[in-house]
Amino acid sequence: MGIHDREYARPQLGGGGFGQRPTDRRRSWSVNTWLITICVAVFVIDGFMGHKLMAWLNFNTGQGFLGVQYWRFFGFQFLHANLPHLLFNMIALYFFGPLVERSLGGKRYLAFYLLCGLFGAVLYMLLNLGGVLAGKEIPGLLFNDIHSPLVGASAGVF
Repeated sequence: MGIHDREYARPQLGGGGFGQRPTDRRRSWSVNTWLITICVAVFVIDGFMGHKLMAWLNFNTGQGFLGVQYWRFFGFQFLHANLPHLLFNMIALYFFGPLVERSLGGKRYLAFYLLCGLFGAVLYMLLNLGGVLAGKEIPGLLFNDIHSPLVGASAGVF
């Protein structure tokens, strides 16, 4: 049995095989790579714009829910407060995102990522509204202002 009789050494569709280069050199980006690129681009563009994107896309209970600005439920997921916040979220996405994307597929991975971020905003909103209504008596509720901003990809990443 030679090396070319083995399954992994046989040529694949589009080239490949043991010791061969694939014939199709164009590689499309994965959904995970797009998410990382968009988050970094939004961070850089927001810095050049004087944090106007941060003011327009951050999620807070007052504007996002009570003010009926529903784009904030998704927009905040691409904002980050500072460079370490961006760096640690993107490192986690870089290492763990491909595993989940390979398991779910690209479209379902994107839907899962965005839904996790959406439910992170919903939970933040519920804790914030509960804290405003109940006051400081119940631990764990966010009793601060309903206009406190929520930013970051942490809900989608984790």
